[in-house]
Order: sequence, then C-alpha cells, then structure tokens
Amino acid sequence: MKSHGEHEGPLGPSFFTLHFSTLWIIYYARYALNTLLLVILTVTTAMGEPLRGVKGDDDRIPVDAGEYPWSAIGRLNNSLGAFCTGAMIGRRLMLTAAHCLWNKKTRDWMPDGSLHFVAGYHHGEYLAHATVKRHTIGPGFRGGGTYDARIGVHDWALVELNEDIGTTVGWFGLQSLGAGDTRVLRAGYGQDRPHLPTAHLPCAIVGRSPEGLLLHDCDAVSGDSGSPIFVWHDGGVRIVAIHVSTMGKSKGAALGGAVGTATFIESALRGGASAKGYAGAAERAPVKTNRQLASRRGKAPPPSGVTDADSLATLGRLLQGIQ
Repeated sequence: MKSHGEHEGPLGPSFFTLHFSTLWIIYYARYALNTLLLVILTVTTAMGEPLRGVKGDDDRIPVDAGEYPWSAIGRLNNSLGAFCTGAMIGRRLMLTAAHCLWNKKTRDWMPDGSLHFVAGYHHGEYLAHATVKRHTIGPGFRGGGTYDARIGVHDWALVELNEDIGTTVGWFGLQSLGAGDTRVLRAGYGQDRPHLPTAHLPCAIVGRSPEGLLLHDCDAVSGDSGSPIFVWHDGGVRIVAIHVSTMGKSKGAALGGAVGTATFIESALRGGASAKGYAGAAERAPVKTNRQLASRRGKAPPPSGVTDADSLATLGRLLQGIQ
C-alpha cells in the first residue's frame, strides 16, 4: 500500500509532493491576507474612537521642540521600548511620574542604567540626552498593586541624570498651585504622536479628590505621564503639577489626575531644582512659539530680530493671555 504523496504514474511522485506543498502555501497566504485585513479593519475602527485621556475635542497642538519651554521637555525611554514624558527642573534634575520607572513584568523598579532621557526630541533628533544616575520616588508610592487616587497622589519621581543637560535645553521653575491657578498649560509626548511634543493651551484644574490628587481637563494620553502642568508666573514658566493618570469622572467625562508640586517641592529643591526657570542656550528663544501663540489669539505676530529677553517677555504676555 502506498501512502499519500507516493502515488505512481506518468507524472511521478515529485509532482504530487510539489502540488501538495503549493496548496499549503496558498492556504497560508490566504490566511495571512485575511488576518491582515482584520487587523487593518480593527485599527481603522479604533482610530475612529477618541483616545482615552482626550476629553471631548482633541485640543492638543504640535509645538517646536527646539524652543523654550518645550526644549526642557523630553521623553524618558526605557529598555523595554516604552516611554513617558519628563521635564527638566534643574541642571541635571528631571521630574516625571513614579510609575514610569516601574517594570510590570519583573514587578520591580527598572535599573537606572536602563533609562535614557532625550530632551527637545523631534522625529529622531534631540537637543540633548543623558542616562539616569539615580532616582527618588514619592515615599507613599507602591508599584504592582491597584492604582487609585490613594496611590496616584504619591506618583512622582525626581530623576538625577549623568549630564548637566539643563544648561543647554533650559528648565522649568517650581511653585505650589495658587488659589487662582485654575487655568493652566500642559505639554508632553503622547502615544499617538510619540515623535513630537504637543501642548494643550489652556486647560484647567477643575477639582481635587478627597485623597489630594488634583483633577484636570487637559488632554493627555498614554505617554504623557509625567508631563508638566505649568503656569507663567513672576517672569517664568513654573510647574504646578505633573500629569499621572486618567481617572474619575465629572458629568460623564473622564478627568486627568495630577500630583501637585506642593507634594514634592521641598525634596526637589534639596535635590538641585530651581524655583525659577532658565531658558537655556541662546538659540532656545521662543520666536516661532510666540508667532504660533499670537496667531492662535488673533494678534499680530511679534516683530523679528528681537532679543532673547524680549522673546521671553513676549512669551510671558502671550501665555498670561491664554491662562
């Protein structure tokens, strides 16, 4: 008795073996094509749905990573291929969310050497970069458990870098949220636009959870964790909170969760942060940013050829007009 594939005849056994193999190739090709079509359909459907963290219309706009204050914001990349947002608050001190340093797979903190911060990042290019030397986590933060407002209120991390990149890209100042600081600004790197910074100008602090977590309506998605929420005050940009989560609802709409600067400002100042911001190198002057903001407000663009000090003063007036 002959087994299948060993038939004798004028065509020979090799023909049937080849024919059988060809049928399997066609089958798998069709299967792969159907799978690809299903993936395309799924992605297309998902793209039609709002991203979690976008509250109503998507109000984020691209901003120039080469100009201050956006130059002081960057991506904190890890060895797993994921990233969060961070902001410089001193010569070599960076601020982000604590959960960005937690490895869910190993259920432990990521080694400092596996973390890399790129400031002023835009489509593969950046103004400065540095690896992480050490970090300090909010004392009440615990990784691996259920994430809620009780954990979120401690979700901050101070990250010391191995290089003084703040002297190049600049840094934000710090201040506690004032009673009148309800209209704020937020910028970071989201999952849908991972290669350029976007900003929501302005958004608002709308409340506070019983645990002390600030609630805001700024558009912020995955990847924006650790991004600065800031105001213009006393001649500079100052962080009043960092975005850490999307949680809670108000009238059916999801709200963002943020850790107020008051929670960590003393630790930050002891660690090398500055209460007042610094605009970095001369070429960081916000010339394009001022024109962009003026255009959005329907105002005439600032004159060209102004000094760096004039550019910063103009930025201040424009941001205060938005806040």
